[in-house]
Amino acid sequence: MKIFLFCLTVLCGMLASAGCGYSMKSIYKTEYAVICIPVIENKTLRREHEFDLTDAVIKAYQERTRYAITAKPENADVVIRGEIENYLTPSLVENIDDQVIVSSVTIKLNIIIFDKNNSIIYNGSRVESANFSGTKGESEASAKAEVIEKLARWAVSCMENPW
Repeated sequence: MKIFLFCLTVLCGMLASAGCGYSMKSIYKTEYAVICIPVIENKTLRREHEFDLTDAVIKAYQERTRYAITAKPENADVVIRGEIENYLTPSLVENIDDQVIVSSVTIKLNIIIFDKNNSIIYNGSRVESANFSGTKGESEASAKAEVIEKLARWAVSCMENPW
């Protein structure tokens, strides 16, 4: 009787997991093996942020996927091109003397992903922001790092298979 109940429990568990859409397949597109991520273009007047963002995107792909990364687009199955469209640091809260108490960093990133045939695999944009307060010891640099991390994770998700 105990064996029957154990087998029934295992069978029910297997049926439940099969019904929820669980899969052992990779969540990332498997038809591609090598990707190229050129330096992200920066359309803003705020320079140098494109290098930090490019490094973060490359690192995120290395950590979360099995794709090999090449510096040469002609050797890649996929080229991931990015563009910083906007970089804003508005003040959110000021004191009576007009000193900034709380500010934020907002970055808009556009991504276009092409395959070897120059067919577009993905084309989209994302806006991320993070607040910082100098009175708490935070800085624009720490908020920028948080925003860049969010955008890098999003850039990797652009190569995920649809559900």
